[in-house]
Amino acid sequence: MKHSRTMGKARPESPARGGLITKVVGPRWRRRRSQTDERLGKSFPSGHRSRYRYDVARMRDPVPRVTRPLILIADDNRDTREMYALHLSMVGYNVETAEDGHEALVKARALRPDVIVIDLHMPRVDGWAALRQLQSDAKTAPLPVVVLTGHDLRAYLKPAALAAGACSFLMKPCLPEQLARVVSDRLGVRRNRTASAL
Repeated sequence: MKHSRTMGKARPESPARGGLITKVVGPRWRRRRSQTDERLGKSFPSGHRSRYRYDVARMRDPVPRVTRPLILIADDNRDTREMYALHLSMVGYNVETAEDGHEALVKARALRPDVIVIDLHMPRVDGWAALRQLQSDAKTAPLPVVVLTGHDLRAYLKPAALAAGACSFLMKPCLPEQLARVVSDRLGVRRNRTASAL
């Protein structure tokens, strides 16, 4: 934190360039827009009354921005989409939604999400057709797909969905926490595959 002297009192100001000012000499100062990183630890040009001394040892590099995994949820039921999207965003994911299979395909190709959660029964393009198209496209085939459906006949649907390209199968009603666990598991598998391929 840096300070300025106003009427004999120190006043906190915003940190400059991530550095920590340990001492301010002079009654008045101002930050120049032309200051560059190369000047850190140095005085301002002669003629400027204030000098800054930076504690370089305590200056930190900017913290790298960690990109949160992107999850695409495709379901024609608005309440279902919003419920799962809200929970996944609360536990640390970026979430996009699609209301049918066609929109899911468009967003999957454009955004390349880390995991796709898809219902089987949707208008325009259903989940089965979307799965086939995802698998037939080299750009989207590697994307893990979790089928989340309310259809009956689980004994038939699960092996059929896995054979069509899904990596996990969940039946509704499904708690958001359960979906989050499956998503986390699929992300872990994908990270391990990526690491082993390097």
